Amino acid sequence: ELVAGVRPPLPPRRALAVRAAFDLLDKDKTGRVGVERLCQRYDLRYHPGVMNGTLANEDEALKGFRRRWRGQSEVTCQDFLDYYQDMSIHIDGDDFFEETIRRAWRIHNDDVVPGTPGSIHSREFRSPPGSGGAAASGGRR
Repeated sequence: ELVAGVRPPLPPRRALAVRAAFDLLDKDKTGRVGVERLCQRYDLRYHPGVMNGTLANEDEALKGFRRRWRGQSEVTCQDFLDYYQDMSIHIDGDDFFEETIRRAWRIHNDDVVPGTPGSIHSREFRSPPGSGGAAASGGRR
């Protein structure tokens, strides 16, 4: 709890990306996602510690991720936001943060339904310039 008071708040654009990703992961729309489902879906190659080399490998990242949720069988959207509030300081630039979220949670074109709650489209969730993402594909990714 003390850490929560010290860490900077998640910027609105990043919070929007995290909420959109959570909404896509919450297939049953219960406001909760099982920890095991998250562990299965998380592409740990895009964990900030793996990307910047502070973690030795994906197995180490998975152990840390599981440790984060120890004692919980489900994660709420607020839990997910808190997790990314901690991760956010390790990821430079909002565009790169959003792309990291997209890749980490394997969010693909067919996951995106424009105009529905939880949809990720160009206005909310842009890809980095030159990546062939949302802007290059006419606004949808």
